[in-house]
Amino acid sequence: GTTSAADSALNGNKWTPGLVPHIVRGFAMTLVSGGTNLGAFALKLMKVSMASGSTASEVAALNVATTDIIGKTVYKSNINVEVQPGEMIYPVVTAALASGPLYRAMVYVEPRWERPGNITTMRATT
Repeated sequence: GTTSAADSALNGNKWTPGLVPHIVRGFAMTLVSGGTNLGAFALKLMKVSMASGSTASEVAALNVATTDIIGKTVYKSNINVEVQPGEMIYPVVTAALASGPLYRAMVYVEPRWERPGNITTMRATT
């Protein structure tokens, strides 16, 4: 979905792998429309275990410059962080604007083939 850069600490859509781990290869954000201020802001991709009391860790950060315009895509590649079933990733605005542009965040993931039974947070049902 589209989120505003004025929403500080707003967690974006969450994603979790299904049966096999996935490797985060890239993280990107495209400015899709402008607010009253096209200033700089920061967007981070976070990873957290879905177990209660877990602390999120940063996977990647994107820093939008004041010179970036609508249609500009800011990205980071070669991230190579694994996300296991039972973990999730999500974007979060960490440095917001008073009235920021709207953006769409994208994550490029690649499956890492593994037998589901080899993952400790999974079990088969009967």
